[in-house]
Amino acid sequence: GLCIGYLDEMLYRRKLWQHTPINDFWRIGKGYATKLKSIGINNMGDLARYSLNNEDKLYQIFGVNAELLIDHAWGFESCTMQAIKEYKSKHISKVMAKVLPKPYSFKKARNMLKEIVDHMVLELIEQNLTCNQIVLDVQYDKESLEKVQSY
Repeated sequence: GLCIGYLDEMLYRRKLWQHTPINDFWRIGKGYATKLKSIGINNMGDLARYSLNNEDKLYQIFGVNAELLIDHAWGFESCTMQAIKEYKSKHISKVMAKVLPKPYSFKKARNMLKEIVDHMVLELIEQNLTCNQIVLDVQYDKESLEKVQSY
């Protein structure tokens, strides 16, 4: 079926100002949430009210990012949908992700990693692209380490 959502500034304030945790909101990660909590801010309503008399303090803590935090607390978004759709990045990012279906031994996981890197390098060559770096992020769960003895 069709689902249409609607949210204006006042509805945002009524429905979401009290929402916690605050890091459910865009641009507020664990670090920002910790800094906000240290000054008594636990939700967007707290942040909006705090900004009324302490805007300078927010700029001291968050620098230029304070402007976005304050705007978002009040339900304002300076970026239009048209601007988002028209945005073209100056850089190209290549991403490849692989979720393994079960715990792999160290040897098997290393081979999988080599295959992924080889595939990514070949893709760069085929598209005549160069790069300054390749970032490899490997994540695992504790259960996998316990199940596979060959680790």
